Amino acid sequence: MRIRTTHKEFIFLNDKSVLTPSLKQVLAYVEECTGASLIENYEVFFKVKSIATELLTNSFKHSHAHTVNLVVDIDSDKLIIQKYDSGPPVKFGKPGLCNGKKQISYDIMCRLFANYHDEYNVSFAIEECTDDELPDIENLTEHFGLLIITKCADDFIYHYDDENKLNLFTAKINLPAN
Repeated sequence: MRIRTTHKEFIFLNDKSVLTPSLKQVLAYVEECTGASLIENYEVFFKVKSIATELLTNSFKHSHAHTVNLVVDIDSDKLIIQKYDSGPPVKFGKPGLCNGKKQISYDIMCRLFANYHDEYNVSFAIEECTDDELPDIENLTEHFGLLIITKCADDFIYHYDDENKLNLFTAKINLPAN
């Protein structure tokens, strides 16, 4: 890939009817800036598409803001997708849990944990399930989209900026060496 270091902010209407055109804009931008087509670098595009889809979908479902902002930063070794909105702070589990690890979702192969650094700073991590664990499919949790993002990203964090009243989700994808 011939990477062009770049930064772009997309402002989308926070409505599910614009998901497909919004996603197409982001993917076209990534293709333009990386110089690689979907076919040439399927893994990166799959990750970008999955992450952007889930970030936008979560905003449509949970944020009551009029718009959702996606920022894409690309340099020679990483691609960062940030989503921010002015919705209420996101809680991943019981209020007041700080400096702790809490399982918030799972699928048949792994569990998603929220690692609380404090009330408004959370990183996400995946732990593989063992073959003998039987997941309770009937109680699949709401945060399944966050599990998908965490699986696709090399780093995924949430921060609530209390001063500006903004939710900020940041997903980083390490790019393959040229």
